[in-house]
Amino acid sequence: MEEIIQKCYQIFDYPPPNEPLHACICPICLAPELEREMRTLPLRELGAKHFYEYNGGVIDKTQNSNEIKYFLPRMIELFAQNEELHHSLEIYFARVGYVPKSEFTVAELAIWQQFADAYLDKLLTQNTDYKSIFSYLEMFHKAHIDIRPFLQRWQNNDTPQAIIHFVHASWDYYVWQQETVDTFDDDEPEYQQIMTDWLDNAEHKQHVARQLLNLPAEIVQQYCEKYDYPNGSIDYLFDVLAA
Repeated sequence: MEEIIQKCYQIFDYPPPNEPLHACICPICLAPELEREMRTLPLRELGAKHFYEYNGGVIDKTQNSNEIKYFLPRMIELFAQNEELHHSLEIYFARVGYVPKSEFTVAELAIWQQFADAYLDKLLTQNTDYKSIFSYLEMFHKAHIDIRPFLQRWQNNDTPQAIIHFVHASWDYYVWQQETVDTFDDDEPEYQQIMTDWLDNAEHKQHVARQLLNLPAEIVQQYCEKYDYPNGSIDYLFDVLAA
């Protein structure tokens, strides 16, 4: 991961902004002193607070692409350190997505995709946290990342951690909302389509159902205790997938 981050610094090697940032500069959104620091401090000295306020100061979807590209390596680095870049995970990198994809070079898109793939793959090796992996997928999708290759890798991953991630994510976004239409963000129809196609694919559902049957009892118990879900939640998910 560190090697990829350093390559991001090399590829996104843009000069710092020489004019006020494209953000609402006020004490509530992006305080003037923080705005000045973002333009004058060395990039690697900027902290999560700078980007939290910067992302909260979005005026509109029109962005200065060079400004976004200059900040992106540091945003990626802080994100990899589990720093908060905004109040909602899904919009951490929304500014990147506001820049048209055509304004990124092939090399820039490639290293950004490489980071996202590595980060998501690493998530599947870890125990779940309070953040649903679906939130990470939506966040990356909003920022020009193709999440479909990862979904295929996830489906082919038979480890207990990977299936527990699926249980944790699908419980909120899939299981109990079976009778609702707006399972995913209506403002992201492409993301919604990708996810529902993946979740509703018969082959995928059968594969996950088999994985659920093979979950060790101690893993199921740990999951239920950690998230205070009823013991029947995994059984219910199995019933939905096997229907």
